[in-house]
Amino acid sequence: MSFSARSPRTAGACDEIAALAARTAAEGPWRSGAFASLARHGVLAGFVPACAGGSGAAEPEIVALLAAVAERCLTTALALSQWAAAVRIIAGAPGHAHRLLPALARGDAFTTVGISQLSTSRQHAATPALVATPDGDAWRLDGLCPWVTGADSVHTIVTGAATVADGRTFFVVPTDAAGLEIGPPLDLLALDGSRTAEVRFRGVRPAETIPAGADGP
Repeated sequence: MSFSARSPRTAGACDEIAALAARTAAEGPWRSGAFASLARHGVLAGFVPACAGGSGAAEPEIVALLAAVAERCLTTALALSQWAAAVRIIAGAPGHAHRLLPALARGDAFTTVGISQLSTSRQHAATPALVATPDGDAWRLDGLCPWVTGADSVHTIVTGAATVADGRTFFVVPTDAAGLEIGPPLDLLALDGSRTAEVRFRGVRPAETIPAGADGP
């Protein structure tokens, strides 16, 4: 299906998002049905490359779509932007991570991103907030993601951690992974429906590794 921010199907999704806005503000778009509406109307597929089960919308259409969603519901727009960032990192990765994309395009699984610790949060600390340590032929994650939108409502978190070589690597982590602790949604000044929370990692083994530099942004 072709993707356009002005198509009847996209307009229908936006109308449904507007109708759900009050519920979304309280429960989040995952529980209110807003994300299900985006998937049903083919909107989520526009963010996923055509070769990975999506429809591969052009960047201007994606920007226009985000603006249209924001006009109807800021909570849904915030959550969608975090979903889109996670999808872009996965789509830019080599290897097996691409197998996650078809389910995300269909809305069968939800993801989000937690990478503020790499650029803005906890930068004053003497040690990185989240550290990745080699563990055999895999990695072990220890530390904290201070801000993760929808942490208690998604299936995976795409996060980034500092490595012992003073580099950084991205990871896809299931939210039911052993050692992962999702805190309660934070009391924010606005957009409480985003269900933004702290997420702690104690010896967590990620499902996928994405080398730094492979992300789309």
